[in-house]
Amino acid sequence: MRQVASGAGNRRVPVRPLAAAAAVLLALAALGAAATLLINNGPLPEQWRAAAAAGLSQWLGTDVTVEAARLLGPGRVAFEGVRADGEVAFYLKRVTVGFSPWDLGRLLREPLSAVHWMQVHGFDVTVPVEWLAARWPARSDSAGDTGAGRDTAPGTPVRALTAEVDVAVEIADGRITVVAGEEQLQAAVAGRVALQGGQWVMRNLRLSLPGFEVEGHGPVWPQPEVYARITASDWRAALAAVPGRWRSALPLELSGMTEGEVWLTGTWAAPRAWGRLQLEGLTVGVPAVAGRPYRLTGGVLAWSWRPSRGLELALEAERAETRVKAEGALGADGALELAVNATDLDLPEDALPLERLGVAGRADFFGRLGGTVKEPVLAGELLADGGHLFGQPVSSLKAQVQLTRDAFDFSRVRVVQGSSEYHLEGRVEFGREAGDPGQLHLVLRTDRGRVEALTAALGWRVPVEAVFSGTLVIGGPLGAVTGQGDIVLTQGVAWGQPFDRLAGQFHYGPEGFEIPAATGSVRGASVEVRGGGNPKGPWELHVSAQDVPLQAITGLRERLPMISGLVSVDGTVRRNAGEVLPEFAGRISARHVLVGSLDFTEAAGELQFAGGTWRTGGITLRRSSGGTYVAAGAVQAGGAKPGAEPALDLSIAVHRESLADVLALTGLRLPVLAPNGRVSARVALAGKPSDPVARIRLEAPDVYVVGYRTAVAVEMRIQDGRVHIDALSRESG
Repeated sequence: MRQVASGAGNRRVPVRPLAAAAAVLLALAALGAAATLLINNGPLPEQWRAAAAAGLSQWLGTDVTVEAARLLGPGRVAFEGVRADGEVAFYLKRVTVGFSPWDLGRLLREPLSAVHWMQVHGFDVTVPVEWLAARWPARSDSAGDTGAGRDTAPGTPVRALTAEVDVAVEIADGRITVVAGEEQLQAAVAGRVALQGGQWVMRNLRLSLPGFEVEGHGPVWPQPEVYARITASDWRAALAAVPGRWRSALPLELSGMTEGEVWLTGTWAAPRAWGRLQLEGLTVGVPAVAGRPYRLTGGVLAWSWRPSRGLELALEAERAETRVKAEGALGADGALELAVNATDLDLPEDALPLERLGVAGRADFFGRLGGTVKEPVLAGELLADGGHLFGQPVSSLKAQVQLTRDAFDFSRVRVVQGSSEYHLEGRVEFGREAGDPGQLHLVLRTDRGRVEALTAALGWRVPVEAVFSGTLVIGGPLGAVTGQGDIVLTQGVAWGQPFDRLAGQFHYGPEGFEIPAATGSVRGASVEVRGGGNPKGPWELHVSAQDVPLQAITGLRERLPMISGLVSVDGTVRRNAGEVLPEFAGRISARHVLVGSLDFTEAAGELQFAGGTWRTGGITLRRSSGGTYVAAGAVQAGGAKPGAEPALDLSIAVHRESLADVLALTGLRLPVLAPNGRVSARVALAGKPSDPVARIRLEAPDVYVVGYRTAVAVEMRIQDGRVHIDALSRESG
């Protein structure tokens, strides 16, 4: 007898018995195939189909149809086209069930109890969102967490049948579709479940969307005891698969990736769920609040949910140096009650509504998030060391704030800017449509602020710099606000003119400003101002001042430095649109006036300033010696550069003055033997004060020359520092 080596030691298998075994197996296979063919062409498949349809209809409580049934082999039957068109519709392309060949008859009498395992390929279930909402556990204060309330689990027939079933189910190529109006959410389903010991148990059942997957384990019914693992590789893609109306109800935009865990327990009437989500790699956008998405570098979201208490949250999130912590509850009715703490926020990017107030820098926030999901209210305390407010740098800021979808309210605001301190309260109402900038309502109080910082912050162009005290009420469309108040300005400069103090009422807006009445002082002199206009266009102020030092008036000090004294003014200062320098017209009077080397006890007359030139029709100046000067003409200022000499074009009539003093107007000194005495003269003065050109006509009816009394009439010209005698007549007494 031949032996065949088996390859396992020296053991050998006889060829004839092996061939016999193979022949038996082939015969059995042929017999099985023949039996299968015979059965599939007989009445049994139709009986199985009808039994399966009846059993499923009884089990699910709805009409179920089965298109066909066929035997695949010993202990395996395939049901094709399993369909139900009830409120929840489903279609199973093919269901393969396994059973013991000895239970072939039982498969007709008790089809579900006879099945040992099941494979579902092509699983498609359609669920209306209204059906889910009707069965979602509602909050019941009386039910609490005890399980009281309506039962959303399957009914009595299902309970009885499930208690008798012990079957493992494998699902492949499944799909669940949730229909919400004209939109729908589709999720793929795959994995294994088991009906065992009266329970539905998940064993690695996976539900997935694009970029998102939930893997569940544990009993689902009659009491849930579920653990699920969440893996989101692309939140943006996952949310794109969600119906638009659901996305629009979510106040967040999510992208990036996260991982998390979920536990579900309790009863279906009062389930309890909790979990945690790792936030590293997640990007959260809050368009209504933040100007850019929050790209989180770390953090954890822990949560729990009960029907009686709603959703409770504990969040800790990180983004670079920024830290956010929130803890509280989201009620079943959408009510929010969360404590929120955030440190090192980057403003205004992290709080976009603050951009309307020109806020920038790093800040901390401690407060609460209340209201509802649809109408949230964020309120608390905002703290900042440094940064900007209304576009102006600040040293520190402290404020109570409240943010809603419609407005941003602030109160008890304390702003420090260097040595200045401001207190604010008010409201910003957001625009409700495109092109609407929103409205600002603001009350500002300060004791030592800076008016230029305030006007710059509000976009007002007012050439005033001063220490500011008082109360302002500001309101109107952002970018075009109006303001009014009672203020006191000290140690300042207005339109280039320094002043000591200015107090009064004012109104300011896009159309211009108005000063109903203001009083102040310049170098101890009293000043009254009233008027208004547009800083960028024409404006006019009536100015009344008493005993102002001439050297305190910037326009005179810089351009006519040879003049000093105390002046009183009653006139009008105005500026026309497009002009650089303002104009003045009014009456002046002065005391203790010094012009060069000549002193005058008093002066009075009309004076104008326009286009950089001072003009007068006649100013009378009197000296203590009795001499009188009447000056008329113009003095053209030396330009914008300080110290530049003016140009003179004056005519001066002199009565009863000494000849030496008359000539002093020209800057000349008389020779030792020059005549002395009282004279009358007419002087025409032109050129620069340092090098004038003068024409003088003197009439001296009673002077002395070297001790002799005489009458002199002379016409002279003074130019280039030299005296030219044009005419001379003399009579001796």
